[in-house]
Order: sequence, then structure tokens, then C-alpha cells
Amino acid sequence: MLSYILTMKKLIAFYILIATIGLSAKSQSVSPFVIASAGNYYVGTNAQLSWTLGEVVTSTFSSSGAIITQGFQQNTYTVVAINEPSENLFNIKLFPNPTNGYFKIQWENIENTNILINVTNNQGIIIIKKTINSSENQAEIDLINYPISTYLITVSTTNGNRIKHFKIIKK
Repeated sequence: MLSYILTMKKLIAFYILIATIGLSAKSQSVSPFVIASAGNYYVGTNAQLSWTLGEVVTSTFSSSGAIITQGFQQNTYTVVAINEPSENLFNIKLFPNPTNGYFKIQWENIENTNILINVTNNQGIIIIKKTINSSENQAEIDLINYPISTYLITVSTTNGNRIKHFKIIKK
């Protein structure tokens, strides 16, 4: 009987030990952690910015009522529209598109002002800035010395009124 009591005491001590370890053990926690070559998080008074560079795995899987996202830079995106002036006000054409280097912009119904043409590369840098009197009705732009890419052309008046945006492809 004494051996039975010792065995039971050892068994109870073992269960208490297991329960103590189980209650004091730390479990995994999931926190936003990204393996990226660069990144940061900024908070200002009116906005916040979070960015990463070189995040290797980003994908989203969804089914009825559930979304799983890999990578932490896939939040809700807000699309902001750019309201272009009515096409009836100004008749502006850009050709040829795609181009091998030279292209023309022609316009009608723009009078008594100077036209500002900005050519922006895919890094957002204005590479060509040209001012032309609207009475000339056209401008020729030279992209011969620039790399093959897609460029954004902004046509506006010199007082800042945007008239039209074009996207042109240089082959």
C-alpha cells in the first residue's frame, strides 16, 4: 500500500509540474514582420505612410467570407480620379504613338495663351519642359536620346490649368 501512495504522489507531482509548465509557457504571437531590403513607417498629423522595398512574397487568397494576405503592404487602396476637362473644349492630338523618338502634339481652340508641355519619365522626373505659343497649333518633341520606356505627357497652360494627359510609348 505504501508503494501505491508513493506512486500516486509522484503521479500528482508530475501532473502539477506539467500544468505549471503549460500555464507559464509562451505561445507564438503573430506580428507584422516583413523581410524586405528597405522600408519604414511614418505617422504625421494628417496622414500615415508605410512602405517596403523588395518584399518577395505578396499574394492574396480569398474564399467565401475570408481573405488571407501574404505580405503586409496589401491594405485598402483608395483610387483618386483625375478630372480631365471636357474633350469638347480642346481638340488635342498626339501622334505617332508608339514612337521611335519624334512625336507631335497638335491642338485647336486654344487661343491667346502659352502652352506648357512636360514630358515625365517613369520615375516621375520631368525630362523635357517646353513652352509654345498656342497660335502655333503644334509642337514636336524629341525623345531620340532617351531610353525605351513609357512617358507621361502633360499639356497645360502656363498659368497652371491642366488641359490633357497622354501616355506615350517609345520603342
